[in-house]
Amino acid sequence: MLSVGAQLGGRFRLEQELGRPLGTMTWRAFDLKLHRPVLMHILASNGAHTTEVLAAARRAAVATDSRFLRVLDAVAAGPGDPGAYIVCEFAPGRSISELLQSGPLSALEAAWIVRELADALAPLHSQGIFHERLNPDNVIVTSTGNVKIVGLLIQA
Repeated sequence: MLSVGAQLGGRFRLEQELGRPLGTMTWRAFDLKLHRPVLMHILASNGAHTTEVLAAARRAAVATDSRFLRVLDAVAAGPGDPGAYIVCEFAPGRSISELLQSGPLSALEAAWIVRELADALAPLHSQGIFHERLNPDNVIVTSTGNVKIVGLLIQA
């Protein structure tokens, strides 16, 4: 069982578990080498889809638009690791699901978010790359109003 303070790959210190979607542990972590927060998805080492998810993460690395929380690394499980893991950028903010708990968005806010999503996704769609599981839980709005898309390809 992983806990706060545990390190993966001798580089990433786990700081806060954020959830367990579909059997994957998602953590906010800290990259001790580059001194920055990151998002980590830790997969079961013997999971039926681990190889496919790592491959999807590597394909998602082509998304360089700042509206994506980009994949920084995809690592197969090594000796002593609890499983394979994917390291992504981290951006603090609130998901659309969290924002909607306070009530509906204004028409202007909703239009802004949809426009940001469309502008970010359109170039990838023209290359045949799709998010495959875009939903209100994996769209983040930062405190400065920036829209961030979580989990390109790997959420599916």
